[in-house]
Amino acid sequence: MSEGSNTSVLPVSNVPQPPRSGDSLFPDLAEFQPHITEGGGCVTDREITAEQFIAFRTAMMVTGLTCRRAYNADEDVFGTYQQFTVDNAQRLRETQNLIGAYLARYRPGNSSRLFDTYQTELANAEALLVTSVSASRYCQAQRERFYRLAEASPDELERILDLAVERYRDTYELCS
Repeated sequence: MSEGSNTSVLPVSNVPQPPRSGDSLFPDLAEFQPHITEGGGCVTDREITAEQFIAFRTAMMVTGLTCRRAYNADEDVFGTYQQFTVDNAQRLRETQNLIGAYLARYRPGNSSRLFDTYQTELANAEALLVTSVSASRYCQAQRERFYRLAEASPDELERILDLAVERYRDTYELCS
């Protein structure tokens, strides 16, 4: 920018970039940070899988609430999220119990309430992400993952979760 110019140039890091090819399951809207280990403690692969499932479900909820217009005004995007939750109700219950038990090992309180607080924190973080990158960019980045998760068979969902565990394992403190 020349002296006296009123034109500003955004640094390259601030210019919205499309998701990298092949990363549609893991859009780089923000650096991933595990939430389950806030407050200490190590995790197993099973607990990482549980957190990734809840993170996917939370992103789907926020996408369902945020992206109706961006995806198709006639489509019930939130209904698609709700159906995913119904289709995966058993896994959701097991995951809630696993994460609640994990949190109760390291924090005082009832495991169900600890999970509810954890879920609220995840949802709030996801909503803040929408406002920090813009709803339009968020919806664009989440679209393929949203529909892929919504349409996934139990085996495909397991493969997607395995990919998430492999991708993010190094961000967790693993139990020996």
